Amino acid sequence: MVEQSKSKKKRRRFSIGKARWIALGLLAAFLFVRVWDPGPLQTVRVKTFDFFQQLEPREIMQDSPVVIIDLDEASLKEVGQWPWPRNQIAQMVLNLFKMGVSVVGFDIIFAEPDRMNSQSVVKSLHGLDQETKDKILKIQSNDAIFADLIKRAGKVVVGQSVLPFERKYEDRKRLKSRVFERRANRNVPNPRDWVPGVPGLLRNIEPIELAAAGHGLLALQPEIDGIVRRVPAFFKKSKKLYPAFSLEVMRVAFGKGGMIAKGTEAGIADVNLQGRRRFLVPRAILQDKSIEKIPYDPMFNRLAYLEIAVGEGKQLIKRAAMQGNKYPLQKFTKGFDKTKFTVLNTPLIRVAT
Repeated sequence: MVEQSKSKKKRRRFSIGKARWIALGLLAAFLFVRVWDPGPLQTVRVKTFDFFQQLEPREIMQDSPVVIIDLDEASLKEVGQWPWPRNQIAQMVLNLFKMGVSVVGFDIIFAEPDRMNSQSVVKSLHGLDQETKDKILKIQSNDAIFADLIKRAGKVVVGQSVLPFERKYEDRKRLKSRVFERRANRNVPNPRDWVPGVPGLLRNIEPIELAAAGHGLLALQPEIDGIVRRVPAFFKKSKKLYPAFSLEVMRVAFGKGGMIAKGTEAGIADVNLQGRRRFLVPRAILQDKSIEKIPYDPMFNRLAYLEIAVGEGKQLIKRAAMQGNKYPLQKFTKGFDKTKFTVLNTPLIRVAT
């Protein structure tokens, strides 16, 4: 009897009850669903994120270092349909630097020659005699005017877009990568292993590309519901890292030749602009209140191309024309200093210092 009771106790000790089997089954199911990450689960997660942001939204900076120059309907009506001649855009850049901006970034890709270049005009006009053609062809092209001005300005960043295929630029050199990789230790992955890869790039025409001080990638990754809640800091192509538009604007503004991306076992931990400034890249977005959020207000820090007073009663610019002579060119009002970053036609990306 004693031996039988001992054996029963042993069996009870090593047996797993029904409740534990159910718990283990549920745990395995939850792990499977988390790894699978189906669409409904992603939707719940991002909507929860939105709910948290509405409960405790981040206060919008009153003196943001970024000002957006918007190509609004009034500007298009005044200047004409887009694309505008690049000699006019060059004049806008000149006016902006006269106003004291630190850097100008174009959220625009100049992938084709200006249709108002002298060569294009000659081809489009029929019946011209050779003498007239020769005179027109001697006029400097709008692309050359624009490239010469942004080269002299020194701090102009142009965008480049992502293509779903590889586009060959056989007559041009590959863009130089200004991002250097560093690992926390030998046992962690390279920073490039944590960033999205891109098949190809849509670049600017060669004169503008060579004249620009920086080239930033313009690419967004919407969530499952089509809303953009984050922008990758880097993209990978041919085992090289290329910075997003916002980071490249920061690099040029601070006058640095490159940036260092430091990788850890959890991802890219921080970005160092070659010893000058260091920007943490936290991964716990929900808990970290220091991360800049995309503001909901579509007119946040936005200036119209021709004339706009921005903010709640705070006039940032007094009828100042970025381009043209209809409105007098005036200085920015108090509160706008030379550390301002100016982005043309960029509604989403913000740069924080």
